[in-house]
Amino acid sequence: GFQLMDDYLDAFGSAELVGKQTGGDILSGKKTIMMIHASKLEGEKLNKLLTNSELTDNQKIEEVKAIFVQTGADQYLKQKAGTYFNDASKIVSDLAVNADNKTAIPCYTCEIYRPKRTSHCTSCQNCV
Repeated sequence: GFQLMDDYLDAFGSAELVGKQTGGDILSGKKTIMMIHASKLEGEKLNKLLTNSELTDNQKIEEVKAIFVQTGADQYLKQKAGTYFNDASKIVSDLAVNADNKTAIPCYTCEIYRPKRTSHCTSCQNCV
C-alpha cells in the first residue's frame, strides 16, 4: 500500500506535500500501477504523448494525469491501496499485542500517507 500511495502522490500530490517535484514517475516512464492500468485502455495514446518532443514536461504530466482519471487508473490504485491497508490493519489487530500498540500502527500510516478526511480503513478516526 505504501508504494502505491507513493506513486499516487508522485502524480497527484503537491510538491510541498511530497517534498519533491511531482510527475517524475510519469516522465521517467515508470511502470506504476496507474500507468499499467491506463496503458491497457490507452496505451498508444500514452506512448505518443510521452514521446512527443513538442510538449513541455508539465504538459505531458497534466495530460497523463487526465488519462489516469479518464481510465479510472487513479481510482483503481486507491482501491488497491485501501485493500492492502485494510489487510495489514486486520493482521495487526489479530496480533497478540497490547491493544494500545495495535491502534498506533494503522493511525500512524493514515497520518503520514493519506490526506485527512479520505477513507480507506476503519482503524482510526483520522482517515474516515
